[in-house]
Amino acid sequence: MAITTPLPPMDDALPDPAPARVFTLTGQRSDCCPSQAYASATVDGVALNFCAHHWHQHRGVLTEITCDWVDECDAVLLKTGTVSDV
Repeated sequence: MAITTPLPPMDDALPDPAPARVFTLTGQRSDCCPSQAYASATVDGVALNFCAHHWHQHRGVLTEITCDWVDECDAVLLKTGTVSDV
């Protein structure tokens, strides 16, 4: 005889899933190489786009001197599982 676990009643609501992350740089290209941009930094009113590799290479200096920056490198992790593949 097989032992089965009863299903929970249908009125038990499942928790709402986390909202999907919206990436604003989709389709943008990096200013320093032909890769897709995953980060943007504004320097003196000019937006500079960076691939994940170049952003990680220069972000220390850029985040110190810029007034605004966007890091969407999570998109790389969602696609590849690592940033080093970019």
